[in-house]
Amino acid sequence: MNDPHPRPRRLQRRAHDQAAVAAHIAQGLSPPLARLAAARALAPEAVWPCVSTLPSPELLPDIGPAVARICDAIQGGEILVGCFDHDVDGVTSGAVLWLALTGSFGVDPARVHVLTSHKLSEGYGLSDPVVERILLLAPRPSLCITADQGSADEPRIARLRQAGVETVVTDHHAIPASGIPQSALATVNPGRADSRFPDTAIAGVGVMWLVMSAVRHELMRRGHIKRDTPLLRHLLDLVAVGTVADAVSLASPSNRWFVQQGLPLIAAGKRVCWQVLPEIAECALKGGLTARDIAFGIGPLINAQGRMADAREGILFLISTDVAQAGALATQLRLNNEARRETEKVLVAEAVDLARAQVAQGLAGLTIHLAKGSPAVQGIVASRLVDRHLRPVICLSPSPAQAGVLTGSIRTVPGFDVLAGLQAVHARHPELLLSFGGHTAAAGLRMAIDGLDVLRQAWHEVVLAADLASDVPILVDGLMQQPPHWPLVALVNRMEPFGRGCEGPVFETRAEIIRVQIFQQRHVCLTLQWPGHAGQVRAMWFGNADRYARLVGAGPSGGQGAGCGRRIHMAVQLAPSVFRGEARCELSIVDVVAVLAAGDQDDQPAAVALPAATV
Repeated sequence: MNDPHPRPRRLQRRAHDQAAVAAHIAQGLSPPLARLAAARALAPEAVWPCVSTLPSPELLPDIGPAVARICDAIQGGEILVGCFDHDVDGVTSGAVLWLALTGSFGVDPARVHVLTSHKLSEGYGLSDPVVERILLLAPRPSLCITADQGSADEPRIARLRQAGVETVVTDHHAIPASGIPQSALATVNPGRADSRFPDTAIAGVGVMWLVMSAVRHELMRRGHIKRDTPLLRHLLDLVAVGTVADAVSLASPSNRWFVQQGLPLIAAGKRVCWQVLPEIAECALKGGLTARDIAFGIGPLINAQGRMADAREGILFLISTDVAQAGALATQLRLNNEARRETEKVLVAEAVDLARAQVAQGLAGLTIHLAKGSPAVQGIVASRLVDRHLRPVICLSPSPAQAGVLTGSIRTVPGFDVLAGLQAVHARHPELLLSFGGHTAAAGLRMAIDGLDVLRQAWHEVVLAADLASDVPILVDGLMQQPPHWPLVALVNRMEPFGRGCEGPVFETRAEIIRVQIFQQRHVCLTLQWPGHAGQVRAMWFGNADRYARLVGAGPSGGQGAGCGRRIHMAVQLAPSVFRGEARCELSIVDVVAVLAAGDQDDQPAAVALPAATV
C-alpha cells in the first residue's frame, strides 16, 4: 500500500552537454551561466533573444482577416467589445487591447466595451451568460474580440453572429476535436494544426499583443495613423505579467523576450498601477525585479480579483491613470487576495485528508471532490496536492450556477498532458463530461455530480496507463557550501526569466539549524548557519509545518523551536527579500532530505559542486 504522507524526494545533479556549454560561452555567457543554460536545454539564441529572431505575426493563422476586420471597425466608427478570461492572462490581454485601441490607435473610449467572464457565476469561456451581457450592451457592438478564450465556443459565437455581432477569436488554448469555431470571422490561435507560427507556447496576452502590433502596421499602411506611431513595446510590461502568471514555458524565445522586455518597464514604475505597489519599488533593493516577483506577487494579486469577484476591476487597475483610483483598486485586489487565502487555507486542509486516503488506495491520479468547495480556488488546491503527492490532480467543487453540476480544475506533473488525459477520459465515457478544455499543464471541466465515481476510476486508469515515474527527483545545479550572497543573486538574475520550462537554479546544501519558527501553523522559518561562516540566513519552507514536525520528531505543536542544533540536508532556491527596508539574502526550501543529529550521516550522495564563483 502506498504511504499517504509525502516523502522526501531524492536529489539528482542536472546533466548538461559540454558542446552546448561551449556554444553558450561562444555567444557571450559566462561559464556558470552557460552551464545553467545548457542544463535547461536552452538554445543559445533563446537565452537573450532579439526581436529580429522572433516569429512574425503574419505567420499566425487568420491574422489577415482578423486584422482587416479590426481595422475596418476602427476606421468605420463601429462599437467594439473585448471579452476576456477572468485570470491574469485574460486581464492583461484586456488591458493591452484597451490601451492599444484608445491610446495608440485613437479610438474613442466610448466605442469600446470591456467584459470579463465571472468565474463563480458564469464559468469559463465565452459562456451563454457572457453572450447575454454582450447583447444587452448599449450601444450594441458589431464586433467582439476575444482573448484567452473562444476557440471552443462555437455555439455562443454562432448566437452572436445571428444577433449581428461578428467575432474575432484570439486565443492560445487547444483546439477542440470539433475544430475551430466556424461562426467566427477569424480564429487567431498558434495552436491550430494549420498554423505556421512556430512558437505554440505563447500565452493569450502574447497573441493579443501580436495581433495589435499587426493592426498598428495595417492602420499605418492605410494612412489612418501616423507612420511614426510608436511600436507597442510600452505594453510589454502587461504582456510579461500575463505570460509569467499563466505559467507558459519560459524556454520559449518569444516568451523570454516578452518577459525580458517587460520586467524593466514594471521596475521603472511609469505605469500608475506599478507606482501604488510598494513591493515593486522594493525589488531594486533585493537585486531587481524577477519573474518570481510576478509569479508570487503581482500575479496572485490580480488573479484573486477574478477568483473572488469581477475580474474587470483588474483591468481597470492596470489601465488606471489616476493614483488615487489605482490605490483604491489595489486595496480592493489585496482584500480579495486575503479572502482567497483564507478560503484556500480551509479547503487545502480538507483536500489533504482526502488526497491521503486516495494515495493509500493506490490511485495514480487523484480526483478530489470538495462538497463545500469553491471554483475560486480549486485550481490552487489542485496545485498544492500535486506538489505534495507528485501526481495529476482533479479538484472538483459544486457549480454556483447549476445545481447538480460540478466544475473542476486540473493540474499536473511534468510528463503528463492533462488535456490529452481528459480527451482519453472522454473517449472512454463520451457522456461523462459536459464540457472540458485547457492546455497541456492545466485544464478545466464540467460534469454531473452522479458521474463522480466513474470519473475517479477513469482518471486513475488514464494516469496509470501513462506509466509516470514514481520517483521524480529534484534536479539540482550544484552544492552550496556557504551562505548565499549577493554576487550569486546578481549572477543568477542575469539569466532571467525563470519559471516553467526554465526552472530557477536549485542548490543542495547542509547547514546547522539555529532557530525554528512556525507561522500560521503552516509555514516553517529556519535560521541557518554554515560551518566556518559566522553569518546566519533565513530559509522558508512554505506549507510544510507538518512534514517538518515529522522529520524532527516533534509533537502536535508542529515543531516550534524543535530541531535547533541539528543539521538539515535540503534543496533550496535563492529568495532575496526586503523587510522594513532591509534587503535579505534568503532561501526558499524546495524539499528536505533529512534533519540529522550531530555526528549522524545521511546516505544522500552530494551533488557535484559548481565552481566557487557561482556559489
